[in-house]
Amino acid sequence: MRSLMRQQLRLALSVLAVVAIGLGSLPLVFAADPRVSAIRVLSVPLPWVLVGVTIYPLLVLVAWWHVRAAERAERDFAEIVERH
Repeated sequence: MRSLMRQQLRLALSVLAVVAIGLGSLPLVFAADPRVSAIRVLSVPLPWVLVGVTIYPLLVLVAWWHVRAAERAERDFAEIVERH
């Protein structure tokens, strides 16, 4: 049981890191080059477009990856338990 919990914790921390880096990089890009904030796409500022377009696919992709990895870990754990 502890091995499953450790594996789930590692998975959760890796998901957190991916999301934090993905979301945290956007403000850094805007702060590093203020000209990026001045760009407009169809009269909408580029930062708003990036937030609206990149964040949700990133979250969906990370959620899909997390569910698949969690199910795999649980399936592997169940097989170990059934063998013993």
